[in-house]
Amino acid sequence: MALKSLIRFGVGITWQVVSRILFFTFLGVVFNWVLFFFLPDMCDLQQSQQGGMMAYVEELISDCFFSFAIGLVFLLGFPIAYIFLSYKQSLQGGIYYAYVKNKATFYKYISDRMLAFVENKQTGNKSVVQLAGNFLEKLDNVPFVMRWIIRFLKDKIPFVEVLEKMSADIEITPDNSEEVAFRLAKDADTYIEDELLKPDLTLVWLLIGINVGVFVLVKWMA
Repeated sequence: MALKSLIRFGVGITWQVVSRILFFTFLGVVFNWVLFFFLPDMCDLQQSQQGGMMAYVEELISDCFFSFAIGLVFLLGFPIAYIFLSYKQSLQGGIYYAYVKNKATFYKYISDRMLAFVENKQTGNKSVVQLAGNFLEKLDNVPFVMRWIIRFLKDKIPFVEVLEKMSADIEITPDNSEEVAFRLAKDADTYIEDELLKPDLTLVWLLIGINVGVFVLVKWMA
């Protein structure tokens, strides 16, 4: 694989993942902290301290528990929910970029790394397929973003089974890297559902709707 294409692909897929994590984290924190400052004041912190400090604290907890809980929901609860959402959206964006927009490059990258590993480790009794399976299990020297995406796809695609079938037709060697990459891409398609590859913002709009809905409900209850 040409170095220029590899760098472009690596930068592109990293941007797809990191930018989504940063965007949804920023959205969740800033949006909810702004909403927090517009929440109605439902707790009187200037209550009379007649009866002593303990009575004041007990009354404060009793009267302000709901307000504290709502505050935590907006300051921590919803931002954390957006962070979890960023995981799904970033993974989805990375898969779409790798598997749909740059499929040939993606599988050529896997093939080159896998066959280089096999060639370096092929000294014992293990077969090529077993060594390839070891590589896919450990993913040594594979960047984090690529490792994240490959591990997700491994749950959908039985790569070792695909390689076993392939080994009956062609030699799985570095010299055949192009053919191995082509066959991996072709055979893997039978295990991938179209819905997995389509960007989906349903959960994003659902979370935003719940977020705004809770804010409106609190304002209405005040």
